[in-house]
This record gives sequence, C-alpha cells and structure tokens, in this order.
Amino acid sequence: MTRLLPDSNVIIRFINGVYDETVRFARADALVVSPVVLGECLAGLGDSRRDARRRAKLDAVLALPNVVQAPIGAATAECYARLWRVLSAAGRRIPSNDVWIAAQAWELSATLVTADRHFGGIPGLSVLFEPDGEG
Repeated sequence: MTRLLPDSNVIIRFINGVYDETVRFARADALVVSPVVLGECLAGLGDSRRDARRRAKLDAVLALPNVVQAPIGAATAECYARLWRVLSAAGRRIPSNDVWIAAQAWELSATLVTADRHFGGIPGLSVLFEPDGEG
C-alpha cells in the first residue's frame, strides 16, 4: 500500500504552482494529511483573491477520495517522544513541528514527501525528497 504524507512545503509549492503533484497525490492508496501540516498551510493563507485561489487548490487536495486526515493522539505522542529522544541522542535538532510530522509518518508507515533535507537519516522513516523549488 502506498501511503504518502506530504510536508507543508510540498503542499504549499503545489498550491503555488511550483510542483504538479496531481498524479502522485491521486495515485497514492492513501494521502495522509497531518493536522500539523494543514495548520502550517492554513497559517500562510490570508484574505486576498490570490489566497482564495490557493485555498481552493488546498481544498481540492483535501477533497481527493484517497485523503485520510490523520488525528494526533496518544500513539502519535509516543512516536514523537521516541523520535525526539533518538534525535537528541544523535545531537540532531529539527524544528518541533517537523518532529510531529515525522512522528506521524513513522506511526502510520507513510512515506514523507518533503523538500527538507533534515528529515534524511531518521531511522525507520521513509522519505521522498522533492527539489527545493529554488530555480
């Protein structure tokens, strides 16, 4: 089963027209949307006409039939704590929201699709790196 958990940078670049993830998103057996990712995406949207178009594109992704909106619960918190300890022991620090996102991908055995290289080398985390979109 193909489970993809897109990071906010991938979704934001998709709604901004940088990546065309339509086929990949639609072909996944499950497109897992983390509430942390959704919150980061929504935080970047304002009230302009451009933002209304971007919001419509985000809503279209959320309406795909294969979308699973994954809650954060006790199991996710356990994965977060374990992952935080693993990263701390290795002397690695990544943003706290990214630890939550990685923990959710870890918990759900989903492949994290991201442009952030700091997810690389996390034991047991499947990561698919996208280009940084910086021309």
